Amino acid sequence: MRPDKKNKIDDERNPMVVSPEWQAAIDEAIEQAKATGKTKGHHDNIKSYGKHNALEFQSIGVWVPHNVTRDAYIAWHGILESKKFKGDYRTKRNDVLKLLFKAVGAEEALGIACQWKNKFRARQIKFWTAQEVEAMMRVIRELASKPETLVYAAAGILANRSSPRVSDLVALKWDNFRFGEGILTFRARKNGKRCTAPIDSEFLSIIRAWYEQVKTFEGGSTWVFPKSIVATHGGRKNDSTIISEKTIRKWLNEKIRDSASLPDGSPVQKLSPHHWRHTNAIRILLKTGNYYYVKGLLGDEIRTLERHYTTFVYTPASRKKISDCLAGRPVKKGGQRGDLWPQKQIVNLAQGEFRLTSKKNNLCAQTYEVENFIGNPDTEGLSDDKPSFYDWQLRHHSANGLDGGFTARFSGPGEI
Repeated sequence: MRPDKKNKIDDERNPMVVSPEWQAAIDEAIEQAKATGKTKGHHDNIKSYGKHNALEFQSIGVWVPHNVTRDAYIAWHGILESKKFKGDYRTKRNDVLKLLFKAVGAEEALGIACQWKNKFRARQIKFWTAQEVEAMMRVIRELASKPETLVYAAAGILANRSSPRVSDLVALKWDNFRFGEGILTFRARKNGKRCTAPIDSEFLSIIRAWYEQVKTFEGGSTWVFPKSIVATHGGRKNDSTIISEKTIRKWLNEKIRDSASLPDGSPVQKLSPHHWRHTNAIRILLKTGNYYYVKGLLGDEIRTLERHYTTFVYTPASRKKISDCLAGRPVKKGGQRGDLWPQKQIVNLAQGEFRLTSKKNNLCAQTYEVENFIGNPDTEGLSDDKPSFYDWQLRHHSANGLDGGFTARFSGPGEI
């Protein structure tokens, strides 16, 4: 077929239908993701973002992944910019595009896509204030007092106390609860991490009441929110045994958030259910400054939490230290005691070798051969205002096997 004839056929395609070439790239990328053990969420992203990418390229006349040129790629980013897509979302779309190119061996197009780098901008994190949280909790308690609205109260309690993603909230099972301990624990669908949340006795009794009510429905003895609790008429039919994410978002937004008001009558911020995660993370960090508490609750990696919240949250102690530093007031140094100089200066094999273990964060002194050092102290390389290694050893340790050597172990860097 001549190129001009082929282009004519391409031009007559429906730009709202993904072309066979783009669809083949999407399907192959999904198969490769499955082969490498990626999660279902990752497969869904390839399917969804891949379709959007394909339709956007088709709108500028590119029907085959191999035909993406630099100009076409720049034009595609112009489309994303016109739709006001920014930050992490554009990065995700670009990452999926690279997967499509890689799946079909479009090396030139892949090289173009790999050159693009998103300009990093700190995320704007919004969260509900303590007053707003209390206002919504009042609504939840009121909903819990009526059998017909108990389901909304259960959804609100779980969103507030365990902060799951909506995809995890709809998929909760009764097996995830340890009622005797007042614990909810589940594995996040997005990253497979374990999330564990304590639930107060007041709210645990509401969850128990919901169990007694829902267990009479089909699937209610297994799922916290089975599909059978909502009307079955109308809407798109599917084989899912649980309610949709759209449904539970609607409950949390309309039944709880929009029904709450502050003491002065003003409404709470219209934030999405996902902002329960930000709200609870910040509340914990403001009180404790402990990222491990947040990790256990949300199931995110420490580095992810630090990237989102480190420059956003000040505990009272850190706020005071920074204020003192900026005001020129004396600041008490913390975190380290004793002499750190031996770690820095005694580094050669003749005098000993220090190492910092990564797992236990202990400063370990390996077995030292000190017989020659004791008989003929060699202070070369040590600062004049510091004692010799032998003096330091006498100051901090009792003699231990000086005929051959000694082994010392410290509880941590600088704690001697």
